[in-house]
Amino acid sequence: HFVNAQIDSVDSMQPKSEEDQIIEYIVEIISQYFSLDIKRNTYNYQRLILHLRSYLYRMETNDQFEEDNTDLINSLKDKYPEIYKCAKIISEYILKEKNVNSSNDEVLYLMLHIRRVTNT
Repeated sequence: HFVNAQIDSVDSMQPKSEEDQIIEYIVEIISQYFSLDIKRNTYNYQRLILHLRSYLYRMETNDQFEEDNTDLINSLKDKYPEIYKCAKIISEYILKEKNVNSSNDEVLYLMLHIRRVTNT
């Protein structure tokens, strides 16, 4: 926690990268969609941020997850329709910003992280 606090204080003095701005906007999308104040000091939030960084990297390098989890995606879409809709909003935002479509598996992983961060 101490090291993270130091990094956060140093980072707050530096201009934010495009990636950081996109991640902040995605967190804001989730926060507004679910009308919730996301706790930024939680393990699930940190996992979300790490996932988003990896997600953006995969979009940049055109190396998306393609594992054919169609049954799992459909099951989660039925069980958590609002989480699915939020993940689709985020994937549309990424399409607009990066001109890359998110695979169904990427949407699935977004859903899992959104579920974690909104279920605290």
